[in-house]
Amino acid sequence: MVFFVTGAGGSGKTACMRHLRRLLPQVVLHDFDEVGGPRPAGTVWRQQSTEYWLQQALVHQAEGHDTMICGGALIGEILACPSAPKVNGISICLLDCADVVRIDRLRACGRRGAVQEMLNWAAWLRLHAVDPQWCPDIIQRESAPEMQWRRWETWQRGDPRWQVWVLDTTTISPEQVAKQVACWVHKQQAAHAHAKERQATSCSNVNGEVCGESGSLESDSARHRISPTKAVPRLLRFLGRISRGDIRTFFELL
Repeated sequence: MVFFVTGAGGSGKTACMRHLRRLLPQVVLHDFDEVGGPRPAGTVWRQQSTEYWLQQALVHQAEGHDTMICGGALIGEILACPSAPKVNGISICLLDCADVVRIDRLRACGRRGAVQEMLNWAAWLRLHAVDPQWCPDIIQRESAPEMQWRRWETWQRGDPRWQVWVLDTTTISPEQVAKQVACWVHKQQAAHAHAKERQATSCSNVNGEVCGESGSLESDSARHRISPTKAVPRLLRFLGRISRGDIRTFFELL
């Protein structure tokens, strides 16, 4: 599986990463911005970086490991990436917080994101997390050519394929954020494992029913089959009860 922990600047993504490494040692953890890129980063760079991380998740998947990416990915772009269908499971968490807290955090870090545009972006992310039809042109306009928007362009709010877990980090510490995210990861892993087990059981039951029906048909056929040693005496007894006239009439009808 691959887990994306996303959110606008100041939501707590970077701050919780060191705690996540400790709490989820079995998960390969990456910062979305590890790949580097232009500043400010544009839409095409973000989408192509999302595809890059999905490809990395496939590498880890082949090795038997789950992957977590903390950073600027978002559900619409994740699902539209070419490699998305190849991953055996995608779960997305949106970290969010109150506007005043977000600005205070960004100012404390000395980052340039403490601007109204960041608050606008955070507001759009909240709606995008629950409604695929909310202003999709924001990410589809001037997008990377490889993005496959048709996958979800007709999906509506409430579609079970469009799921984002939102965690409000306004009043909790980075460590508490990490603990809640780790708990979410464990629940997602357990649900994924249960779904795989149920699918395997279903396939096994179907195969058993098919085999059982075949066996039943075969046994019925064997039960009604008459051996040649028994068939000949029965035929002679039957012919003995038929008169010569009946036999002549029978052959004339033929």
